[in-house]
Amino acid sequence: KKKKKKKKGGGSHSDHWTFTTTPVLSKAIPGCYIAHNDGDWILGREKAQEEDVAAMERGELPDIAVDPEEMILTVYNATRTRRSYYLTCPCPAVDARGRRLDHGATRDSDGRTTTVTTFVVVLAPLSIMDLCYLRPVGGGGMPDIASHISDAPVGHPAPGVFNPAYVLPFPFAPTERLHRVTCGQAFGGELTHYHPNTFHAVDLQCDVGTPLLAVGSGEVVAARDHCSVSGIHCRNLFEWNSVMIRISVSSLGPYEATSPDSSGSSPRDGQGEGGSTPVGGPNEPSGGKGDVHDKWIYVEYVHIARGSLCVKVGDRVQRGQMICKAGDVGFCPTPHVHLQVHESNHPEAPTVRFGFLSADTPGYYFPEAGLTYELSLTGKSRVCAPSNDPTP
Repeated sequence: KKKKKKKKGGGSHSDHWTFTTTPVLSKAIPGCYIAHNDGDWILGREKAQEEDVAAMERGELPDIAVDPEEMILTVYNATRTRRSYYLTCPCPAVDARGRRLDHGATRDSDGRTTTVTTFVVVLAPLSIMDLCYLRPVGGGGMPDIASHISDAPVGHPAPGVFNPAYVLPFPFAPTERLHRVTCGQAFGGELTHYHPNTFHAVDLQCDVGTPLLAVGSGEVVAARDHCSVSGIHCRNLFEWNSVMIRISVSSLGPYEATSPDSSGSSPRDGQGEGGSTPVGGPNEPSGGKGDVHDKWIYVEYVHIARGSLCVKVGDRVQRGQMICKAGDVGFCPTPHVHLQVHESNHPEAPTVRFGFLSADTPGYYFPEAGLTYELSLTGKSRVCAPSNDPTP
C-alpha cells in the first residue's frame, strides 16, 4: 500500500553511531536494531494526524507498510496502547544517514542458515514511525517482511524491589575454556527484557555446550530441549528451549569448591561417572526438598542446547549439579544463557530482581550489560573488565 508522504525527522545523532541506549551490549545482538519510541537510526516519528487516526479506525492503514516509490518501511500504531513490533527483513536496508544496516544470522528447523535484519520497535499510542529505506537486491519486488506484533506493557509492577535473600551463585563453573563471562543484556534491556515476565533477566554470553549448574537445591518443574532454531528471525520468539527449577531460598549460597575436569564438564554433574555429590549450605533443607516453612523461587534457564538436559520434570537437584548445557536456541542473536527468577511458575508471573554472589564487599551485585565477570569455583564472581563496546 502506498502511504502519504510525511515530514522526516530522526533522533539526535552523535559522532559515534549507536543503536541502543539501555542495558544491551550491541555486539551481542548483531543484525538487530532497537527503537523504543525513538532511535538514532530511524528516519522519523510523529503523532498520527486526525486523518490518519480516522483511517486507522476504519482499518485503512496497515500495521506495517512499504512506500512503493521510496521503499520506506513504516509502522503504524492505530491503538490507544503501546505496541511492540518485531520485524524481520531479508533484504538490505539503509538508515537515516545513508548507512547500510548490518545483517545477522538465523537458522531454521532444517539447519539452513540465512542472514536477515530484525527491527525491535515499541511505539506510543496513535503514532507513526518511519524506520529505514529498503533496498531489495536487483531493485525488484516488495520484500517479504515477517512480523510479530503485540501490546507492550507500560512497565514492571515493582522494578526496583529486591529481596536480599535472592542472591544466586553464577550458573557456571570455571574451566580451561571458560573463566570469564560477559553480560550481554541486563535488567530492562530493550531487546527482549521489557515485558514484566522478562524484565529482571540477564543474558550471560557463553559458548554452545557450556555446562550449566543448578544455583540452588529443589525440583525441576518444567523442561524442554527439542527445538533447534536460532538467530534473530522473529519467528524464533516462541521456539526456545528451557528448564525451570523450583528452588529452596535457604539452599542458595556458594558451591562446593571442586575443580572441573579439563574437558570442560563439571564434576558436579551427578549423571556422569566420577562426579562428586554436591554439598549444600548449612541452612539447606534435608535432601534439598525444603522445609514446609521455607520460601521457594522459580529459576529459569533459557536458550539451552538441543538434547542437552541432564534432568527431567520431577527430578530433585542439588545446588551445583549440572542440569543442562548452554545453547543458542530460540530468538538468540549470539549464544548465551538467559536467566530469570520468579516467585510463581504462572506463565505471566512477573520476574523478580535478584543479585549474584560477589567475591567482594558487600557480597552481591546486580549484573550490567557490557561488564565482564571472572568466575570462581564457589560461584562467586567479580567484575574484571568492561567489554569493548560503545553502548552503556
